[in-house]
Amino acid sequence: MCEFIDKAEARGEARGEARGEARGEARGEARGEARGRTLNLIRLIKKKYDKDISAEEIAEIFEEDYDLVDRIYRAIDELGDKYTENGVLEIINPDLVIK
Repeated sequence: MCEFIDKAEARGEARGEARGEARGEARGEARGEARGRTLNLIRLIKKKYDKDISAEEIAEIFEEDYDLVDRIYRAIDELGDKYTENGVLEIINPDLVIK
């Protein structure tokens, strides 16, 4: 009887681990996709920033939320010569920074 319980516990544990791994992978993929989209938007906004296009115009051009574009725009401006995509990302959404 004890052997049966041990096997059942082992199967349950294995299923739990598999579910946990699947959830972790899904979260990691979602985080990676969000990071990639955000980095791409930062690059595009930086190109327009370098051409002295306003945050409002950039938001309209890319049909993006003005508040997000403005946060990125201000982060680029704040970093100045020390601009890096990760630097901007760290200012606007530290959760997406890979350390």
